[in-house]
Amino acid sequence: MARRRSRFVAPKGAMTVKEAAESTGYSVARISKLLGENRIVGSFKRKGRRLIPIPVKYLTTRGEEKLLDKAQRGRSASIVDPNEVRVTGENSFIRLAPSEGAEFTTVVSHWRVLFSPAGAGHAVFMRSDLTNNEVVAYSDNVALARWLQEEIESMINPPFSDTSVRVIEAEFGREGDVRSYYTERVITRDEEQDIALTWYDTITPFAIHAPPGTGGRSHGVYSIMTPARRAQVVINGEHASGDAQPAQRDGTPSTTACLAWSESWVRPRS
Repeated sequence: MARRRSRFVAPKGAMTVKEAAESTGYSVARISKLLGENRIVGSFKRKGRRLIPIPVKYLTTRGEEKLLDKAQRGRSASIVDPNEVRVTGENSFIRLAPSEGAEFTTVVSHWRVLFSPAGAGHAVFMRSDLTNNEVVAYSDNVALARWLQEEIESMINPPFSDTSVRVIEAEFGREGDVRSYYTERVITRDEEQDIALTWYDTITPFAIHAPPGTGGRSHGVYSIMTPARRAQVVINGEHASGDAQPAQRDGTPSTTACLAWSESWVRPRS
């Protein structure tokens, strides 16, 4: 039995409407009308004496395997994220434990915000053996601190979302270089507390791209993570116990202490 031939000619490459018109002698208007909304020609089929242009997304070859030209997909995809930006800046963190898999004795969330509905500023939320295991909060923009608690920390660190915790006014600074060490400093306005958060012995950075819905969260997050093998939390010269521990993020080596820069949280537009 003779093998059935495909009625379509396998393409040597996708063509624009103009290129298809030049190769067939048809007018651009005629090919455009035949294609409808499709602007890329994959091949032609013969109908009597006429050649009918076949859009790339409808093209089949011998064996009837459907093809979708990468160029067509690239042209139809938008580079603009459709979600609403809620906050952008940095959200570095330190989580210390006595050993891998043990309960954290210190958890710190440090924010440097460039844009949010509550404005720009800094905030730190912390629970540590240095704070008697109680949650404490510091900020130079109390409205920002409360907004972060309600919208973001409630998803990623629920104990930090307690808005009954007093926000202590503080000044923020930083020093160092991520290639050696990097320190975020917090000094309360009354100068009674001098806090230093330090990351060092860093490993290769990686990018996080988690759209809304990932892990069941309503918000999505995009960030550049730089894990540190070592980290310390110091308040008035006293060091918190525990160490940064190794961790994995979808098979990528990480730790429980990361600088999280270029971080943005988004949510679907209403």
